[in-house]
Amino acid sequence: EDQVVNVNAVADALGVGGYGDRILAAVFGFRDARGQEMYLIYNYKRGSWYPFVPAGGDKQRSNERELQLKAIIGQELPVEPEMERWFPLWGIPI
Repeated sequence: EDQVVNVNAVADALGVGGYGDRILAAVFGFRDARGQEMYLIYNYKRGSWYPFVPAGGDKQRSNERELQLKAIIGQELPVEPEMERWFPLWGIPI
């Protein structure tokens, strides 16, 4: 929760500085119990969240795991309803 508050504060400061229209997304990285990387991405333009779970291989993603995460986070957060807008962010530097 603290991370979300901090990211929101940075986004607000950027907005005050005139850069608000350039903010695309906030990304929060996690690992599950098996060590698999997963991300929750907040799309500022749409005001919604979506999961992104890279899978082994060249730019593959685990759609099954993403749908599982959608079911979990959808109880607490507004999830992007159009899955074609769940854009993968490859090579995230976090």
